Amino acid sequence: MNSSDSLEITSVAPDRLPQALALAFSNLSPREAAIRVEAALAEIRWGRLSQDGILQACRGGRLVGASFTQVLLGRTANFWPPQALSSEPRETVQRLIGAAIDRMRGAGVRVAHALLEGRPHPSDVMRLEEAGFARLAELYYLLSEEEDFPAEPPAGPLLFEPYTPEKYERLCQIVEQTYEATRDCPGLDGVRNAAEVLEGYGALGDPPPQHWMFVRDGRRDVGCLLIGDHPEHENCELTYMGLSRSARGNRWGLQIARQAQWVARRLGRPRLVLAVDAGNGPARRAYARAGFRGFDRRQVYILLP
Repeated sequence: MNSSDSLEITSVAPDRLPQALALAFSNLSPREAAIRVEAALAEIRWGRLSQDGILQACRGGRLVGASFTQVLLGRTANFWPPQALSSEPRETVQRLIGAAIDRMRGAGVRVAHALLEGRPHPSDVMRLEEAGFARLAELYYLLSEEEDFPAEPPAGPLLFEPYTPEKYERLCQIVEQTYEATRDCPGLDGVRNAAEVLEGYGALGDPPPQHWMFVRDGRRDVGCLLIGDHPEHENCELTYMGLSRSARGNRWGLQIARQAQWVARRLGRPRLVLAVDAGNGPARRAYARAGFRGFDRRQVYILLP
């Protein structure tokens, strides 16, 4: 192979962004790929996504492969399996994965997540496993809509106390308690502490989170409810809810889910969305009782760089 055929892995050139992203998402349906490309380009325009996570593989100046990594707060990253032209050898994808992992390590990433379609292409799974990724869980994506929301604050034994920044250490403590014997992605137990997780959720943002709360039974904290508001998408996201081990088994999950719906109604958002581990039966049953319905699912693979 002459020098013009040698493979070069570099950050994507600005004028090649749409082309590289289209190639990086080429394993998806044309409609889904177009949505992902436009969303990524918008995030870059708004300054919320760095181009550094988009790598291009070029051979003789021609774009032949691409990968997309989104480094997040909390020392995590989302990673999409690289894609290459069908004429390319396996080495192209292998080198793209290696370069992406090196960049994640350099950025201090502790956990990389790869989210694959519900029935992922075997080649994507093989590439991830060869690079050291391991299957973590299957996530179900659920939504409830305005007609499912309560017309008034849900009745029940629990109280919901708003979070404020001076209560940060207290929040970390209760979040750690909710992780004990959790059924929500238990394979992540011990990988990151509560402070790192909350940083990823935006705890250190300015302004601070507006719709986070402690879940209380009388005078004691028994859990937490973290809600994100996304007016640009006309929805709220139930980012995380959890109960301490001693508070489980009381069917309190329904009241917490209904509280999240009440917040969405109060904010004027027509939808509330969330992701739940398929293996978390109690949470799924609580969401079903609150009127949530499935709209997508993903297989989650993780790497600890």
